[in-house]
Amino acid sequence: MGLPKDEDKRLRYHSESLHQQLVDLLYDQKPDFVIEDAIVAAKGQGPVCPEPVQMNLLAFSKDVAAADAVISAISGFPPEGITMAEVRRVFKRAIYSPVGFLPNVEVYAGGACVPCLGILRSAIEQFRMEGAIGPAKNRTFLIQATAPLPSRFKEKVVVIGDCAEKPKDLGILVPGCPPSPG
Repeated sequence: MGLPKDEDKRLRYHSESLHQQLVDLLYDQKPDFVIEDAIVAAKGQGPVCPEPVQMNLLAFSKDVAAADAVISAISGFPPEGITMAEVRRVFKRAIYSPVGFLPNVEVYAGGACVPCLGILRSAIEQFRMEGAIGPAKNRTFLIQATAPLPSRFKEKVVVIGDCAEKPKDLGILVPGCPPSPG
């Protein structure tokens, strides 16, 4: 099965339907062996700005679903019939959508991929913690050009990503994927 080529990663596997693509891939090609690394796990706003959790665990299996079920249960998201009380830790679930996260931040995100949404959400959270966004500091972000847009904006818009380049005249263009916080 192996790993996807670099040129295929963004176009074929970088979308909000990644979970379904993995199911389709595993239906067609079953791996001989699975290793899931949970030596240091990530909770909260992973994968960009997670809170690390030292777990010291590796899961080995010939069955992808079984390995995933065990790691999920250990992380506090138990599939039916699995109990892992001895090693279980409660994890914060990441919230990837930046839409509605802060009342003074408007995000227009029609069809943006989950990784881009998550990175923008993490960046907004980092800006909030640093005081760059607050109750008196409104911000507007556009990520993905297919988002329905109002006819006018109150301030300059931060237009993020190659898929949102067309309306770049609305404000500041950040080409490529959203920047990582920090």
